[in-house]
Amino acid sequence: MKSIVLTTAAVAALFAAPAVAEVEQAGALTYKELKQEYPTLTKKTFEMVDVNKDGVADMEEIDQAEQSDVLEAQSMMDKS
Repeated sequence: MKSIVLTTAAVAALFAAPAVAEVEQAGALTYKELKQEYPTLTKKTFEMVDVNKDGVADMEEIDQAEQSDVLEAQSMMDKS
């Protein structure tokens, strides 16, 4: 009985892992998504923005990149 409970818990944890990853990356943008906001963005520049090298740029990384002039300092929401 104990092994069934442990097995069920392990399987549940495996299925929950992708959902946790999605929550952790909420508000983060892929290269393609960020390029829509910054049309001149290159892959090399994106790699500079993605400081932790997780394949997405979160808002903190984007803010830092704007402040250090890696990205043009402009509000992504102000585009017309």
